[in-house]
Amino acid sequence: MKVPLGLDNPFRLTYEPNLKVFGVGIVRNKPNRVGDLQETQSSFRLLDDTTFDALANYNCEMNERLTAVATYTPEINGKLTPVFCVGVHTDGPEIEPTAGRILVLSAVPVGGQSKTSSLHISLLTAADVQGCIYALSFINETVIAAVNSSVILFKLENSNDVLRLERLSDWNHNYL
Repeated sequence: MKVPLGLDNPFRLTYEPNLKVFGVGIVRNKPNRVGDLQETQSSFRLLDDTTFDALANYNCEMNERLTAVATYTPEINGKLTPVFCVGVHTDGPEIEPTAGRILVLSAVPVGGQSKTSSLHISLLTAADVQGCIYALSFINETVIAAVNSSVILFKLENSNDVLRLERLSDWNHNYL
């Protein structure tokens, strides 16, 4: 089976079993003339795990490049809610990226239906970091991010039905 993506290049992949979807980090290289600056656009797409049909799409900012994805199912408002954690860095002239963000996205069926044949992705919260997020993982409500040469821990907090990322700890070059 082929999954036609056109100019979109799958870059990172995660699986969410509750929604039965693949979360795919995509980078699109726009065609350009020889000698012109290469434009790229990153997005996060949800694909059905059986048909590979696109169910939802989230476009990153024009100057952001998607670098990492992970999924987790915390309890929000008394029910288990799958979330997708996406790492992006801001393109710039420097060799090592100096700015990025961790985005926490939610996918819910359109119109409140129970079926996942059509989903809507919304941004729940975000946290700025100083560098490129090379990897993301979860341990319970703790988000672990590999950012440049450091490891940063965030707690996914739910207070008054608002989700936020609270920075817990940094490890960088043998210092806590």
